[in-house]
Amino acid sequence: MAPHGNPPLRWSAEENIRWKAEIPGRGLSTPIVWEDRVFVLSAVEIASTDGSEAAVEGAPSGRMRGIQPSGPVRFMVMALDRESGGVVWEHEARREVPHEGTHRDGSWAPSSAITDGEHLFAFFGSRGLYAYDMDGKPLWEKDLGDMSTRHGFGEGSSPVLDGDILVINWDHEGDSFIVALDKRTGETIWWRERDEVTSWSTPIVVDFDSKK
Repeated sequence: MAPHGNPPLRWSAEENIRWKAEIPGRGLSTPIVWEDRVFVLSAVEIASTDGSEAAVEGAPSGRMRGIQPSGPVRFMVMALDRESGGVVWEHEARREVPHEGTHRDGSWAPSSAITDGEHLFAFFGSRGLYAYDMDGKPLWEKDLGDMSTRHGFGEGSSPVLDGDILVINWDHEGDSFIVALDKRTGETIWWRERDEVTSWSTPIVVDFDSKK
């Protein structure tokens, strides 16, 4: 309930929309907002698919069919102006052919960016973690390897930021782990094995008996 609010009760592609911005490629990340900027991640295929739905090896038939890359993908980080939707800056974090496919309802850019107001962290899973300043200057990057996801359904976990630490969950069909990185350098603070198969869960940091 919002007794004193006055939200729009109707909207469409034209009605009650302040602005629209076309984002190239395909991403499932949640846009994040900091002051006058909106940050979004996307995966832009350079050579588009022919429209067919390639079956992922080992996946069920029917709806659980996947998409295979037909060529290199540009892994993009974009900053938009909050008032107008105009592009303030954009950066190609990496360009390469993904090592495996993804679910047909998925994307090679499923993870959401995260910021502390000084750094922007863009996570593309098997394509790496990238740190920028708020004006788009690259600061550091970290490659954690390649995931092998169940049925080739793709990846989906996002990092969590707690103080000076970035926590990343890396559950897949290989050697799973969880890792904590220094947000300023990307250096590993601690790393723990996990006896888990593929998951798409984002970690949650909790305080338990004054320990995190």
